[in-house]
Parts: sequence; C-alpha cells; structure tokens
Amino acid sequence: MNITRTFCWVGLMAFTHLALASYPDTKPYAVKTFPAKFINRLNVQIEGGGGSVFFVGTSKTANQISVEIYVENNHWQVPLSDEERAQRLNNFVVTVALDPVTPTALLARVAQTKADWREGLNISFRIVVPAAIDTYAKTSGGNVEFTDWQGGRHQAQTSGGNLQLNSFSGNLVGESSGGNINLDDSSGELTLRSSGGTIWLGSIRGNVDVVSGGGNLQGDIAWLDNHVAINTGSGNVQLRLPLKQGLDLDLRGRKVSIPLTNFVGESSTERVLGRLNGGGVRVQVDGGSSGTIQIAR
Repeated sequence: MNITRTFCWVGLMAFTHLALASYPDTKPYAVKTFPAKFINRLNVQIEGGGGSVFFVGTSKTANQISVEIYVENNHWQVPLSDEERAQRLNNFVVTVALDPVTPTALLARVAQTKADWREGLNISFRIVVPAAIDTYAKTSGGNVEFTDWQGGRHQAQTSGGNLQLNSFSGNLVGESSGGNINLDDSSGELTLRSSGGTIWLGSIRGNVDVVSGGGNLQGDIAWLDNHVAINTGSGNVQLRLPLKQGLDLDLRGRKVSIPLTNFVGESSTERVLGRLNGGGVRVQVDGGSSGTIQIAR
C-alpha cells in the first residue's frame, strides 16, 4: 500500500450502526494526527471497495485532527491474516495528505488500482475533529456518518451506502443512490436526495429539503425555521410536525391525513392547501399519485 506521508491524518468513528456491529473490537491499521489549526476542510474519497467514512466531533479545546484507517476483508465475516492484508493492499493506493490544490484542506483518499472482488478490501476512515470544519465525502458503496458534529458546510455522496447523522448541526447536502438516510437529533439547513432508500428524520430542527425517487419517509420535526419541502415521487410520508406553529400548508398525495384546527383554506382527501394558525413557515409535501401522507402533532 502506498500511503502519502505529507499529511494531517484524522480520527474517524467506526461505521454506521451496521458497520459498528461488524467492527466491535477492530483496531485501526494506521493512525496519523495533524495540528487542527492548519485545516479548515476535509476532502474524503473512497473510489474502490465498500469502505465507509466516519466523521466524529470532539472537544473544541483539542488541538489536533486524527485519522484512523481500517482495512478489512470485503467479505465481512472472514478475517484476513496480516500477510493476506498486505498482499491485497498492493491493489490500492491510500493517500492522507494536505490537498495539493487547497493546502488548508486535508485529503483522505482510497483508489483501487486492480478491480478483483476475490482480492477486495473495505478501507474505511474514522476522522475525529475538534472544531467546525467543512467536509466533502464520497464513497463507492460504503456509509457516511457524522456524530457529535457542530457547524460547517458539508456534502456527502454514496453510491449505495447509508447516510447517518447523530447529534449534528450544520448545513448538509446529502445524497444516496440506493442506501437509506437516517438523521437523529440534527439541525440546520438539511438537503437530502435518495434514489429509493428509506428516509428517517428524528428530532429535526431547521429547514428540510428532501427529494426521493420512491422510498418512504418517516420523521419528527420539532421546530421549523423557514420551510420544509418533501417530494417522495411515489413513497409514503409519516411526519410529525409542530402544528401549533403558523404554517402555510401545501400537501398532496393519493390520501392526505392531518388534524386541522384554526385552518383557513381548502382540504380534501388528496389535497390540503391553506394557512394553519394564521400561516408562516412553508410546508410542502408531495407524495405523487400513489404515496399517502399522514401528518400528526
């Protein structure tokens, strides 16, 4: 394995809930650290295998970023010997370094030089950061997860893995081509795109913009700032909203259900359009011609 050594490594947590179950006692293959004061952005790319990316926030008084690298068999239940791991790593280039284009950014990248599933690896990063830092993360099939993360702007994209946010605050654009999206105790400007996976929003505060290619959405939004816009294509929506707030409602689907008190507008089985409690925050939910919409307090 070729690991570029001009760097600032960072420590990342270990996987979404599924991945954590697969790595209960795994030690990192390598760990590097870098002074946090020089870094304001993390660029993470995993271009081969099923490796994941885990961003973990820590005390703002900490003065370094740590990057942990985990190297495991692509067949999760079959452990590798040190010799087998070293041999398979010859098919990958792992780089952790200051980005040559943007010196204040840290680049962590996995590139597979030989595509052979029989000799594959899942190479994951766990990155621990002490302050609000912008991030960009892209994986081929692994998960992207944020835990205890405060502030910054973030872009996360996975071709088949899940996107998970735990105790997150910031601006996020997240996209999964086939996996699920799960947000818990999160706030900020949240823009989510899914080709068909399930979306769960747990205890959300802020603005939410969701487009799904057909998957279902379940959620609990505790407080709204300016807007909620949800389009599931044909998926079902079960959503708990703060219905004591002033809301401008625009709901449509095969069947729409919502308790309406102090409402002015039009309401039918398939459409609700009007003002709740005098109006205010814009709430648009579209389940298409076949999705059902259930809104509760």
